[in-house]
Amino acid sequence: MANKFKVGDKVKIVGNEESMSGKSQYFGREVIVEKVYDRQLYPYVLKDTHGWCWDDSELESVYDNYKIVITTDGTITTAKLYKNGKCTKTGEAKCNHKVDTFDFNEGAKWALERLTNKYPVGAKVEVIADTCLHTYPIGSVLTIIGKYNGELYRVIEGDTYVTERDIKPYVEPEKPKYYNGKVVCISSDFSEYFTAGKVYEIKDGKFTDNEGRIRPITSDRITCIEDLNNEYFAHWDFKFIPFVED
Repeated sequence: MANKFKVGDKVKIVGNEESMSGKSQYFGREVIVEKVYDRQLYPYVLKDTHGWCWDDSELESVYDNYKIVITTDGTITTAKLYKNGKCTKTGEAKCNHKVDTFDFNEGAKWALERLTNKYPVGAKVEVIADTCLHTYPIGSVLTIIGKYNGELYRVIEGDTYVTERDIKPYVEPEKPKYYNGKVVCISSDFSEYFTAGKVYEIKDGKFTDNEGRIRPITSDRITCIEDLNNEYFAHWDFKFIPFVED
């Protein structure tokens, strides 16, 4: 039976109930395998343990164990990275059967690239620096189309490359939540623009007054009733409340 460890491996001494008491002083240490004898029991000699021989049950690897498994259901090809038996990352490639013929090798290539590259094909990135003389302004949003020569990335938006030092993942800004709903005017100050008791409907933060003007007339939008009464109409006697239908 092949040995679990080889010369040069780094191991942690964990010991067991059958270990001789003289070995216990080494428990918990991380050391290098110095020799491996051709025998089933106690085949290992470790550095700095004064010639003691050790068995598989007394040692464990301190290296992380990685493996990649690629599977497909005929449409989606998935590459999964396992670290010490636990899936830690996934990359997928989907076949569009309307325009493509399924090819496992092609799907595996793209799935593996999306698993192993920090920025897979199709990823949106934001330019934050210029260390490689690219041509993109800081703040530009680029789309990755492939990797070139190590850490260089090709993008849709131009011919020059960018490095990982020059970009970061692009996060879509959160869209403001504008007010949608009906409001009723409770005070119009006898203005021709609004009528007390009349219902107005606000859509995406905008609504129409009696004369057909879009309010607010600026680029601002209403986010809540307080916005409407205390901000936009702060210097007017126009007041509104939510309209509740019977």
